[in-house]
Amino acid sequence: MSLRTQAKVLRVLEEQRFEPVGSNQTVRVDVRVIAATNKDLDKEIARGTFRQDLFYRLNVIPFFCSAFCATARKTLRFLRAIS
Repeated sequence: MSLRTQAKVLRVLEEQRFEPVGSNQTVRVDVRVIAATNKDLDKEIARGTFRQDLFYRLNVIPFFCSAFCATARKTLRFLRAIS
């Protein structure tokens, strides 16, 4: 995500409002965000490609899981075991 887009997302999260493209009306929002990435965001912040303030807003309850391939294999084994 570009730094410009990150700034826009951060603004919506902080101000809880935005103006849709082509409109002069402000829309209020009350949202919860679930975000996922395969990147090391600490490294991205150090490189300057991810905003630290956005990371702070998104990293309220961190949740780590294994790679999808490993999880998919475990799920298939589980489903076979219970069928």
